[in-house]
Amino acid sequence: MSAAPPIRRRARVLIVGQGPPTAGGIPTFVTRLAADLELRERIEIEYLNTTPAGDKRPGGFTVGNLSQLMADARAVFRRSAGADVVHLNLAPAPMLPLLRALVLSGAARLRRTQVVVHAHTGRLAVCLRRRDYRMMFRLLCVFAAAFVVVSAEAQRAGRAISRK
Repeated sequence: MSAAPPIRRRARVLIVGQGPPTAGGIPTFVTRLAADLELRERIEIEYLNTTPAGDKRPGGFTVGNLSQLMADARAVFRRSAGADVVHLNLAPAPMLPLLRALVLSGAARLRRTQVVVHAHTGRLAVCLRRRDYRMMFRLLCVFAAAFVVVSAEAQRAGRAISRK
């Protein structure tokens, strides 16, 4: 009598990023990705919408943004339990958004969950010219199992920095 083949469980992915009611590139991408029926047949998808309630002050070092970051980090930590991958969708440029990416990646890695950082920005190569930004970017590369960028220029700049 032969043993039955093992049942393969579908990978579980937590997609993290801003979505409705915010409009724009990242919310459109994340919403479509999370709703993709073909993808959902192959993997389990959970979506964490990090759009802040109320007024947005993107890139500003404010009490509201810091509070939002801590709430998002707690949510990533809590919801990444049991996930195979956390797919972070953000624009990690300039420095403050990069620090946000580091905190959210760290929250997922505390759960021993793999992290994919999807950098939705064309400013990565310019930001990587700064020494302090390069240091933080290298740290983000330690946390991330994969890094997705939106241009060949960003890919070249990211590869050059992450190898050093």
